[in-house]
Amino acid sequence: MADQSNPDSPRRRIAVKEADLDELYLLVQGAPYANTLLDAKVTLSHHDLAKTLQLVQSARSRYRQSHSRTLRRDSDETVADEQGSKEAARLRQQLVRCQLVLEAFDDIIANLERMIKLRAGKAPATAQRKGPAATSAVSSILSDQFRLEYETAHTLRAQILAIRRHFVVRRVETEADIARDQLYYLHGKEQTYLIVVPGSEPSDEQIPMTLALSGQVMQPIARRKLLEMGQQLRLVRLVPKTAAEAATTDEIGDAWALSEGQGRSVVEAPEQGLIDKGTFSQLHDAAQRSGLVPNADVIAYTRDREFRMKDYQKAFQAIEGLYGKFCTAATQRDQRLRREDLDIAAGRIQISPKQLMEKRARDIAENQLVDRARSRFLRVLEGLRVMMRQSQSEAGG
Repeated sequence: MADQSNPDSPRRRIAVKEADLDELYLLVQGAPYANTLLDAKVTLSHHDLAKTLQLVQSARSRYRQSHSRTLRRDSDETVADEQGSKEAARLRQQLVRCQLVLEAFDDIIANLERMIKLRAGKAPATAQRKGPAATSAVSSILSDQFRLEYETAHTLRAQILAIRRHFVVRRVETEADIARDQLYYLHGKEQTYLIVVPGSEPSDEQIPMTLALSGQVMQPIARRKLLEMGQQLRLVRLVPKTAAEAATTDEIGDAWALSEGQGRSVVEAPEQGLIDKGTFSQLHDAAQRSGLVPNADVIAYTRDREFRMKDYQKAFQAIEGLYGKFCTAATQRDQRLRREDLDIAAGRIQISPKQLMEKRARDIAENQLVDRARSRFLRVLEGLRVMMRQSQSEAGG
């Protein structure tokens, strides 16, 4: 979300991710300059592309320098001089490996340079400031709870469900639907964005857009293009739910969730049995495994009491309270891991390459457990919301 790339940029991915630097680190682990790539990973997580590029270039230079003797060899001459020997095969393998590692460095460096150019071209330094009008508008639209849920959602599915918990989804069909101080969800070809139209009422053909979470300015988008995206449900308007709407879903939101899921509905149809006791049991298991819900037994209690007695309102409130605490714990965990990465990169924590790889594997496994628990929480909450709506409709009928 934080990247400033054009939503209509080519399909070829140029974004460098932390996992790319992890893979590059594995190729050079044990070398004195390997920790430079860990520093680069930390700066990348803070969106400092220039510093990341500088660190990766430094690591590449040191790698090339340390393997200069191997790279100076001409493989054909080596084979001619030592044909048939095991030494020739070994030298040939060394040369090939060095070339592959340098190619991996070059790919990341080239992509970082493209990202820097895109960011410079689409968000000039003079426009990087958060406009006061946009900032105040966004702060009134985005609640702290939504920010917490959205920013800790690691999957598109989790983001969609977080949006649907807090907002009613509206189509963008006419020019009147594009208005200032309104929140929109835009799905570009490679990324998704939460955006707001800042400033005065838009009248130009090129509509200014600001990233809602960071306040940074995006490249203006043609009004005609925005309306086309609206017809395809790639652009929708998000209206904060009122207390009365908190337990409701909407047809447009269902259609949008289906399109975002690329043909796989995020919320199953009620007639298919949205949630049952088994769904609560899955949530209970996932919450316990995540290690972030110390009072996970409340889930089983809610299942056996409120849910069994069809008191969906109380069940929703109980699970929603747990989910809020889970999101807070997940955020604190992410912050702790980032601090550890900074300390390791700065040398404040001494750790061997083997221990570092074990830590990385452990963190990845724990991330998967946290994501699974988040997905289960959101499924139960969405199911309870739909069941509350059904119950209210039956009572009214």
